[in-house]
Amino acid sequence: MNDFDFDARQKKIIANSARHKIGPTRKCTLPSDYLTKGEIEKMNGPVQTYNLSCQMTLAQYKAMPDDMQRAYMDKLAAHGGNGVRVAGMFGISPQAVRVSLSAIGYKFPHAAGTKRGDTEKWIKWTTDRAMETKIDLAVKELSSMQSKPVQPESETVQQVQREPIMPPTTPLMPPQQAKPIQPKSGTLEYSGPVGAVMDALSRVLPDNVYIRVTFDRIEDAV
Repeated sequence: MNDFDFDARQKKIIANSARHKIGPTRKCTLPSDYLTKGEIEKMNGPVQTYNLSCQMTLAQYKAMPDDMQRAYMDKLAAHGGNGVRVAGMFGISPQAVRVSLSAIGYKFPHAAGTKRGDTEKWIKWTTDRAMETKIDLAVKELSSMQSKPVQPESETVQQVQREPIMPPTTPLMPPQQAKPIQPKSGTLEYSGPVGAVMDALSRVLPDNVYIRVTFDRIEDAV
């Protein structure tokens, strides 16, 4: 018997012995199949999501594990970042940045941020990230406003219509009619026939008056 036939024989023996060990259900189970729901949830740790394409504060950067911090620094270096520029973004000194990077075993590439075009790349990246942050905040604020319950317009109109109309507390006074202007005293001069003069006086003067007549005769023209 050569080595090939011996190996095949051993595999057949192992397969037959394993098949006979399976129970009536012919189901091969593992210890993890009998874990409860609570035990399975304990095996899963909390999920953390990191966005390496946005500007971070120093607190957000420190909250990441070391490997993610190194990956973020590689991202910044690809966009023209160096120790001085990262220090300006975090609001700390360049010396503090060097100490922090040394603690995680990271060092910026040689001449990082000093090549031609690195300054423009860094300014463009930081400007775009700042604009994206403003847009995200505006979207979140709009979503929170839309989530608030708004009373339908029809219900508002119905509530206004249900309110009773109260009568006015003070009686309405009828509009006063303007009294005609009547002279109290004065001097009038008329010339003409006596009947026409008296008729004109009756239209101008009030009903009850005291009249003193002084007249001059007009000679008829020849």
